[in-house]
Amino acid sequence: MVASGVAPSYQRLEAEVQRSYPDLRLVVRNDQPLFRGSFPIRHEGDEIDRFQIEISFPDGINRLPAIREVGGRILRDSDHHVNASNGDICTDVPELILLRGQPSLVEYLDGAVRNFFLSQIIVASGKTWPFGQWEHAKKGLLQAYGELLGVVEERQIRAYLDYVASKKTKGHWPCPCGNTKRLRDCHAKQVAELRERIPRRIAASALKRLDGYP
Repeated sequence: MVASGVAPSYQRLEAEVQRSYPDLRLVVRNDQPLFRGSFPIRHEGDEIDRFQIEISFPDGINRLPAIREVGGRILRDSDHHVNASNGDICTDVPELILLRGQPSLVEYLDGAVRNFFLSQIIVASGKTWPFGQWEHAKKGLLQAYGELLGVVEERQIRAYLDYVASKKTKGHWPCPCGNTKRLRDCHAKQVAELRERIPRRIAASALKRLDGYP
C-alpha cells in the first residue's frame, strides 16, 4: 500500500521499493518522509537474517539516503562503521559510490547496504571483514581518495582533488605531486586523465568532506 499525504515522487519510490522489499514502508515523521521496516539479508538465494532499518533523505530524494539500524544489534562506533553521533551506517565513501553512477534506492539496498549488513553478520561470527575495509572518518577518506588518485600524502590528495574540481587547469601551475616543476613539465597527463575520469562535482564533494574534519 502506497503512503498517502506525501509527494508523488515519494509515492513512486515506495511502489518501486516494495516490489523488492515489501516490509519497508514509507511513513512521515516531523513532516519528513522516511522508510522503516525489516530489511532481509539474502545470500546465494537464501534469506539468512533481517535487520530493522530506517531510511531518510536529508539531502533530498535524488541524493544518497541516510540509513540507520534501529534494532540495537550493531554498536554505534567506528569499529562497526557506524556514526556514533547519529547512527548512520557507513557503507562506502559516498563520492566513490556516485563515481560508479548514481544508484537507485533499490540498487543501493541490493548492493552496498546488503553488503554492509552481511559484513556485520560475518564479523559477529568471529571472522574478518569479507569485502575489505578502510579506516573510519578522515583516515578512511584519505585512503579511499588516495587509491583513486594514485597518491598517498594528504597534501597531494588535496592538490589533485583541487585540480580535478577546477573549471580548467593551466600549465604554469605548480604540479600537485609537490615537486618544484610546473604542471606541464610533470604530471599534466595524469591530471588530464583524472579530469576525464572524475566529474568535477565528485572532486569538489570529496574536498568538502575532507574539510569537515580537523
